[in-house]
Amino acid sequence: MVKWFKEKVRQGIADAWREAPRKSVWGALAALAALVVWVASDNFDVARMWSDARPYWLGIKATIRPIVYDLAGHPVITTIGAALVGTLAGLAWVQVPRVRNLLRGARYMEAVGLRGYFHPQSKELPTSAAWELIKASASTPHGREHMRILGASGWNTFVKKEAPLYDVVRNYEGRLEIALLHPDSPFLADRAASVEQSIEVYRREIERTIRYVTALQKTNKSLDLRLYNNMPNWKLVMVGGMSLTQYYRPGEHVQDTPVVLWVNNGTDECAYQQFWWEFERIWRRCRPPTDHISEFYQPAPEHEHVVRLSLAERRRREDANRQVEGHSDIPFLQLRPPPPDEDDHSQ
Repeated sequence: MVKWFKEKVRQGIADAWREAPRKSVWGALAALAALVVWVASDNFDVARMWSDARPYWLGIKATIRPIVYDLAGHPVITTIGAALVGTLAGLAWVQVPRVRNLLRGARYMEAVGLRGYFHPQSKELPTSAAWELIKASASTPHGREHMRILGASGWNTFVKKEAPLYDVVRNYEGRLEIALLHPDSPFLADRAASVEQSIEVYRREIERTIRYVTALQKTNKSLDLRLYNNMPNWKLVMVGGMSLTQYYRPGEHVQDTPVVLWVNNGTDECAYQQFWWEFERIWRRCRPPTDHISEFYQPAPEHEHVVRLSLAERRRREDANRQVEGHSDIPFLQLRPPPPDEDDHSQ
């Protein structure tokens, strides 16, 4: 967040510098006029409003007055000084609303628990930095007790050796909950098309992940693997009071999407708590890998053909729906609502 704040300040200064020629002229004239009136007029005495500050005010005037009078015979120096004061005043005036917005934004980020925004193409805040922070959180005493992972296949998250959480999951000894997409789910076809993989390749990745996690359960008895039958929306890792989130954008691999880190600030309004409840909601609908797909929640029959559409066809239909005035929703993507749970607080 500090780097982000510094970047915003540098950007604000650069924007203000581009606007300085226009702003500084009025600032210079205002500063020069105030200086002349203040020094030359004995009747203009603001200290009358504050009797306690009058001695200090007059002392300042007595100190500056000889300097101004000495510069009166040097018009070049006087002009340069006035222009410099006006430029600084103009720059400061331009930055006041920007700084106010930055401070307000910092308060908002603290309220929601935003730790940082990381992008694959960023040099200062790459996504690899976010994974290093989440691994550091997993190594804390609190992080070694409980960890949650929500994903689609889990292959690029903790299974292959190059995965960011390969060592963390392999050596984790605390309570570990992992939720993945069922390999026989009808939603698998749509997710495979989004990452430009065949259905069979994507299904094999999930099956290999299931076998890998099952083998880890022999050494970690607190490891619990469950599967869900729904469209994957989030990659979510929660450990040590920190959560890592990535959104599964249609047509884009999750490795190419931004990463957002949230921290638990102890309030119910923070995003960390919202994602914790979201994981709880999905976890209650998950079932063990040994259960057949028929025992899972099934999508509406009229929706089954939709999840098998190609990505290009989905985009074409989405564009067609946007062109219809008064139709902000996408009817063919509507799912049958899941069966209500007694302890489910989601709408």
